[in-house]
Amino acid sequence: MREKHENTVCGVIDLGSSYFRLLVLRPRGVVKSSGERLRNERAMKISSVAGSVRRGYPIHGTSFATILDAEIFEDREYVGWGSDLANGGVISPEVLDRACFALKHLVEESARMGCKEPVLCGTNVFRQALNRVEAKGRLEHASGLEVKVLSEKGEAVFGFIGASSSIDCSDGCTVIDLGGTSTEICTGRGSLVDRFSSLKAGTHSVVRDLPRRSLDMYHYRRVLLRYVELLDGSSKNGIEFESIESLFSGGAGSMLATGGTAVSIAVLAGYIGTELFDPFRGYLLSFDSFVSLRNRIVGLYERGLENGLPLDRARIEVLVPGMLLLEAIWRVIGTDEIFITARDLRWGIVLNGSALKGDLVVS
Repeated sequence: MREKHENTVCGVIDLGSSYFRLLVLRPRGVVKSSGERLRNERAMKISSVAGSVRRGYPIHGTSFATILDAEIFEDREYVGWGSDLANGGVISPEVLDRACFALKHLVEESARMGCKEPVLCGTNVFRQALNRVEAKGRLEHASGLEVKVLSEKGEAVFGFIGASSSIDCSDGCTVIDLGGTSTEICTGRGSLVDRFSSLKAGTHSVVRDLPRRSLDMYHYRRVLLRYVELLDGSSKNGIEFESIESLFSGGAGSMLATGGTAVSIAVLAGYIGTELFDPFRGYLLSFDSFVSLRNRIVGLYERGLENGLPLDRARIEVLVPGMLLLEAIWRVIGTDEIFITARDLRWGIVLNGSALKGDLVVS
């Protein structure tokens, strides 16, 4: 028998490289304003969902809203400071101002939905930016909340927990979290991580190798080959990341992808296919379908027609570099299909926020 979930509101803001993204879960019957039925707390474990994930129940196709009888609220604000990190490593004053404004708005939205103190989780920008201490201080001052900076392991683990809750992973799975300045790859079973790797490459860094102004299929394939050789260990030159083949010594299992670029790929695949992407159900994409989609997308960029894609401008800038990075990893792993899910590290923190300590956080 499942344990009944607590009547609480959970909120998380992921301070990512491209977007700051808010997730709030509010069980039905909990009022928005303060009152005895509402408790504003930082993200915590929701026992009913966490239990179902740990027992390996197949919940693919069932939204958390159904499982929890909860309302789900999401919002995001574009910041784009991953570009600064990839080009010099210093977050500019203008971008810091934009980040503070974005965070204040999302904290206000979180409070409006019943969570006054959402967890603020920082990722690679807070680990690598030359002025990361200043950036963290500015955001904490603007929001009045502490920023929890995830370690590479923490980012991988919480991303794995969130994404792997989309399907039954009791037989093992691999989660690829495509970020703006780093990419986490995790293998495990159920909600337990076995191995992980944090690649020092994300959509913003791949842009340098595949600039939009010179994008065509020839350049795409040439850069793709270079990344595949780096990832499978046949080349040691260039980008600072190691071979990922050792991650899959026990098999890759089901392959999942999450992150903004992965979701954009699913949106486009559904847009030109027969079934639209549903963020609560996810999207199963075969490798052949991906290659066909990639060819069409690159063709649009070659002809200067990419602005007609049903994506915002910021996502269009990094779409093809993100597709290339995913394809390189996919070719090394060698699976036939990938399950794309919108459940990410925010969901991982909601499911297991009590683990925000130890070697999963930097500060």
